Amino acid sequence: MTGIKNYDALCQSLREAIQHPVGHDLLDLYESPELAGVREAWVAAYKAEDSAALKDVISDAQRIARGQIRMWAGGEAHEEE
Repeated sequence: MTGIKNYDALCQSLREAIQHPVGHDLLDLYESPELAGVREAWVAAYKAEDSAALKDVISDAQRIARGQIRMWAGGEAHEEE
């Protein structure tokens, strides 16, 4: 058990951060190389029991997921040309 308040809610927020608005995962939280830094930072923040750092990691994951959406959208636009 962790001493981090609302840890389960933070974990859920991390999972939601990498989901497409319709609900499917944009990236594999455990395997995607794009999220390697997120995984490492999450573990470090968890070990430090630093909820603020966990929230920062969630923000990073959201930024990466948005970038993935933009990349895919750009790729689709180029395929139609």
